[in-house]
Amino acid sequence: MDVTQLKEKWAELRERTSSTFDKPEKPLLLFFGMRDRTDGVDPLNPSGLKRAGFSGARNMRVNGTNIRVPSQYNMPKAETSPFIFDGKRIMDGISGESWKVELPSVDLKNAGIECALPTLSGAVGIMVFPGCANFDLGKSCQFCIAGGTDGKVPIKPVEAVAALQKIRDYGLPVASVSLNTGQMPLGNEMDYVLSCAEAIKRWDADVKISTEVWPYSVPSDLRPLKGKIDCFQVNIELASDAARKILCPAKPDAEAYFSVFERLATAGFEVTSVLQTNFYIEEEPLDVVAKAIRRMLSLGAVPEFLISREVKGANVADKFFGRKTTLQENINQYAGWLERIAALVSEFGQEILERSGKLCASCVKCGMCSLNASIKGAGEGDGLFKNPPCE
Repeated sequence: MDVTQLKEKWAELRERTSSTFDKPEKPLLLFFGMRDRTDGVDPLNPSGLKRAGFSGARNMRVNGTNIRVPSQYNMPKAETSPFIFDGKRIMDGISGESWKVELPSVDLKNAGIECALPTLSGAVGIMVFPGCANFDLGKSCQFCIAGGTDGKVPIKPVEAVAALQKIRDYGLPVASVSLNTGQMPLGNEMDYVLSCAEAIKRWDADVKISTEVWPYSVPSDLRPLKGKIDCFQVNIELASDAARKILCPAKPDAEAYFSVFERLATAGFEVTSVLQTNFYIEEEPLDVVAKAIRRMLSLGAVPEFLISREVKGANVADKFFGRKTTLQENINQYAGWLERIAALVSEFGQEILERSGKLCASCVKCGMCSLNASIKGAGEGDGLFKNPPCE
């Protein structure tokens, strides 16, 4: 493909992206990342604190849209991204267009925050237990870099509250908190999540709390969790059981997730579940994905559309992420992904959009990486997804 053909194909993909998403910058940047010509340091995460998945990207506002944009510092495929960041703008190296970038003026370099990741949207992520027993068993999720449990201890609730208070002291909003955890050796991670949730609610009862756990972490008696945890993020990751066993060998079959979705929603909790939309596409027939989404919605769970990324240090081994690829190959991969996501948005977009707008917490509410708020017709300024301005 010569330069002219490349530009024509790229222009077509940019136009098709705008037909599916109100905020086309988000899917493009989350998929391709950017070549960062600066030092790559996010002032809201100067120490490079990591959670279980992708956390090293930079908080920024691109054309008025809050995005946590990955770069070559944390995402290998970004080394061939068509997007280049010079500290002020992101340039599209193919079309020559550029997007205005606003960076947070707050710098947490000297804040001493060790367990929390704030964002521009007012959401904060906290890793309650910084390891996962699935690593100990040799069955870790391929996208995860949490590591094993040896020598690791859960944070104390007072540490979580102190970190949140520091974030506010620096002028950043704290509207919702996501409590994330790997599996603990004794399977009691929910006890520590609940202790942190109770402490945060005592600190500020208006802060909404979500927790990312797998089905086996959810207790049979949900009554002690009422009023303390507002939303459960139980991430099915992939619709196909065969694909999930490749990506997440320790995670159960889909029926375990559907059962938990129904139980939590019936008990009055908000429920969301991440769908990785471009891992192992060859193992994820689109009709299987659509069937899973339809069932999730019927059970009261909100699917979270997430663009999958390979994190440096992870072990993802599919045909796109597991080997060196050219820019042309990456563009072809994006074209295939866009066709799939456009079909899903066409069928389910409006319902997902409406339900997402009612959530009080979760990755959807945060919006830095989730695509739900960018579905065509959504718009982050139309009242459904309200994000505070950059500080």
